[in-house]
Amino acid sequence: MPVFTDQTIQRCRVLTLMVESLTASNAREVGDCVSHAMRGAHRVLVDLGSLRYFDVRGFAAILSWAAGREDREVCLCSESRNIHALFELLRANNMVTLFRSREQALAALAGRTGEIRVSHVARVSAGKERAMTAGAGTGSGTSGGVEQ
Repeated sequence: MPVFTDQTIQRCRVLTLMVESLTASNAREVGDCVSHAMRGAHRVLVDLGSLRYFDVRGFAAILSWAAGREDREVCLCSESRNIHALFELLRANNMVTLFRSREQALAALAGRTGEIRVSHVARVSAGKERAMTAGAGTGSGTSGGVEQ
């Protein structure tokens, strides 16, 4: 299963998560993979994409991506109501802006024009993890070693 897609839009690197949950079982691997992809980019949008749930370790990974660096601007976005609810519950919206759409986040980073180029897709090998979706009980997802 892919970890994320990597695109360049309006001179911004856009990483779109393809995992449904970010938990203790996969946060380190996914976090390292995303952090590595962010290297060298001056403007990065992390679109939380398919993400529907995160636990404390997943939240720490998300915050590490959003952490300010002098040489990089980072924005986060998610269309998921569950993710916005978790951010509000944790009062994370006081620390980090989570945009409701990719367009809003891109506007904050680079304006509204540009072209899309797909660079590559990173993958996580198949495995099992227990995932919970906010307000919906338990579900399932995948985790495992990172492939590129």
